[in-house]
Amino acid sequence: MAESDGRIVAGDITEGGDPLLSALQSRGQLRDAAAQENGASLEREQRLRSLLELSCDWLWETDETLRFTLIQRLVPGRLALRDEDLIGRRRWEMQGELIWPQSWAEHRATLEARKPFRDLIVRRWGADGQPYYHMASGMPVFDADGRFVGYRGVGTDISEQMRTHEAVERLAMRDALTGLPNWQGFDERAQRMLANAHAEGKMCAMLYIDLDDFGVLNKGHGHRVGDKVLMQVAQRVREVVREPGLVARRGGDELVALLSGVTGGEEAEDVARQLIDAISQPVLDLEIAVTASVGVAFFPQDGVDLDALLNAADAAMSHAKQLGRRTHAVFTQAIARREHLRQQLKQRLRQAFEARDRRLYYQPLVSMKSGRMVGAEALLRWKDVERGDIPPTEFIPIAEESELIVGVGDWVLREVCRQIQIWRQIGLNSPPIAINISGKQLQQRLFVDNVLAALKQFGLAPGDIEIEVTETGLDTAQLDTSPISRKNIDRLHEAGVKIALDDFGVAYSSLSHLRDLPISRVKLDRTFTVACTKDARSLAIVKAVIDMA
Repeated sequence: MAESDGRIVAGDITEGGDPLLSALQSRGQLRDAAAQENGASLEREQRLRSLLELSCDWLWETDETLRFTLIQRLVPGRLALRDEDLIGRRRWEMQGELIWPQSWAEHRATLEARKPFRDLIVRRWGADGQPYYHMASGMPVFDADGRFVGYRGVGTDISEQMRTHEAVERLAMRDALTGLPNWQGFDERAQRMLANAHAEGKMCAMLYIDLDDFGVLNKGHGHRVGDKVLMQVAQRVREVVREPGLVARRGGDELVALLSGVTGGEEAEDVARQLIDAISQPVLDLEIAVTASVGVAFFPQDGVDLDALLNAADAAMSHAKQLGRRTHAVFTQAIARREHLRQQLKQRLRQAFEARDRRLYYQPLVSMKSGRMVGAEALLRWKDVERGDIPPTEFIPIAEESELIVGVGDWVLREVCRQIQIWRQIGLNSPPIAINISGKQLQQRLFVDNVLAALKQFGLAPGDIEIEVTETGLDTAQLDTSPISRKNIDRLHEAGVKIALDDFGVAYSSLSHLRDLPISRVKLDRTFTVACTKDARSLAIVKAVIDMA
C-alpha cells in the first residue's frame, strides 16, 4: 500500500465488516506496521554496530591493487595512524614489523591467491616510543561478473593485550640477570627478522660480543661484582643497539646483536666499534677495565639461516681475539677455513689428552762457566696421528682458549714430580726442573695447594722444581685486578718454590714485574740473545738486564 509521501508500506488487511471502518482500521494497521519496520531496522543497525564495535575498532577496504581506499573508524583513538598515512598505500609499504604470519612474502602470496586471511598482526612504534599492535582480518571482494575488485575487512588495536602478553613472556624468555632476551626469546624473534629480511631482499648483520678475560674478573672480584659488570655491559649494548635491532645474552659473558636492514658492511662495523668503546668505559666504582672482542657476519652472504650466521660471527669473534682483543673482525672465507682447522685441532687435542697421547721432553740448562748441567726445563709435546708433531705455538693457545690448559698444567706438574722421584730412585741426581705454567693456572684458588700436594706425594722439596711464567702469562693473570694471582705468587715464594720470568722483554710491563714480584731468575727472550752477537743495542740490553737482575 502507498502512503501520501510515496512510501510503500507493508501490513495486514482483514476483509469483512464495515468498508469504511475496515479501511480506517487497515490504514492504522499499516501505519503501525511501518513504524514497527522502521524501528526494527534501526534496532538491527544499532545491534550490528554494537557487535562491530565489540569485535573490531575499524573497517577497511582496498582496491584491486591492494591499496587502501577506505578507513572507517568505529572507536576513536584506537588506530594510531592517520588516514593520510594509509589511503593509497599497501599494508607492507608502511613501517612496521610483521609478527604474524612469518613474513610479508607469505601474506602477499595469500592475497595474490585471492584467499581470505585472519589475525595478521603488525607492530609499529608510536611517536611516544611505545609499541602499538594492530590485528587485521580480510576477505576478497568480487563484482557481479566475478572480477576481483579488492579486499574488505576489519582491524583491531590489540596493544594492551600484547603488552600484557609480552610482560608474561619476559618472565619466561628474558635473562633474569641482564633483562635481555634469553636464547629462547632471541631465537624466535631472530628467525622472524631473518624471514622478513629474506622476503624484502634486505641485509642483516650479526654481531657476536665476547668480554675479554671475564673469568679473571670473576675470580678476582667475585661473582657478585661480575654480575654487576654484566648488567652494566648489557645496558651499554642496549643503548648502542636500539630497536628494531635485537640484543640477547648468549650465555656467560657472551652477547649477540642482530641488526636488520643494514645498508652495508661499514654500518655494521661502525656499530661494532661503538660497542667496543662503550664497553671499555670504566665499570662500577672499582674502575674495572673491561674490554670486548666483536665478530661481524652478514645475512645472507655469510649464513642463510640463524645457526650458520651465528657460527660465522663466532668465528670472526675468535679471529678478533687472535688479533689482540678489544677489536672487531668481519667474517671471511679465510677465517672460515682457519676456524674449521682450529675446531678440528681442538677436538683432536681434547681426545689426545684424554687418551694421554702427549709426552714430556727435558731440555738441559748448562752453566757457561762450568759446563755442568745445573737444571732442566720440561717441554710438552704432542704428536697428532694425522698431522704429526704439532708445535706448542699452535696447540697451547687452543688449550688456553678451551680451558684444557688447567688440566694439562696439572698433569705436567705431577708428571715432572713423578719423573724426578724415578730418577732419584735409580741413583740419578736430578737438578731442579722448570715447569711452565699458564696465567690461567695462576688464577685458580687451589693452584698453590695442588703444587704443594704434588711435592708431598712424590717426596720432593720445594727447591726441586721451579715455576716458570711468561710475561704474557702474567698479563693473562691480570695481577692488577686479580688478587688471587698475586697471592698465589707470594705463597709459592713463601713456600720456597722459585719463580722464573720467561721470555723477558716481550711485554710492556717487564720492569714493573722485576720490581714488584719475587722473581728468582730471568730468562731473556731469544730475540735478544740471538742478535746480541751482531747488534750493539741487543747486547746493551742483555748486559743491562743482567746487571739489573
